[in-house]
Amino acid sequence: TPDLIHEGQARELVNKIQNLRKDSGFEVSDRIQLTIVSSELFCGIVNKHKQHIMDETLCHKLTVSHQNPADKTPMIPITIDEHQADLLITKDTS
Repeated sequence: TPDLIHEGQARELVNKIQNLRKDSGFEVSDRIQLTIVSSELFCGIVNKHKQHIMDETLCHKLTVSHQNPADKTPMIPITIDEHQADLLITKDTS
C-alpha cells in the first residue's frame, strides 16, 4: 500500500541521515538540526513520519520545505526511490 511504501521511504531517510551523521564526524550522542528540501510529495511523507525521523536521528529541530533556503547554504543531495531531496545537517548547540 502507499502507506507502507512511505514508511519504508522514511526508514531509508533515517538510514541516510545516520550515515551522513557518521560521515560528518558527529558523536553518537550529538543532537542535530536538520533541514530537508524536496518535492511537496516527499515533504508530506517526511512530515507524516517526522517524529519517528527525529527520534531515530536525535534531531532537535527538523525543518521541511519544498523551497531552497535563501542563504544558499550548501546542501547534500540524496535520492530515495524516485524522490530527490537536499539535506543540511548541523550539530545542535542549544
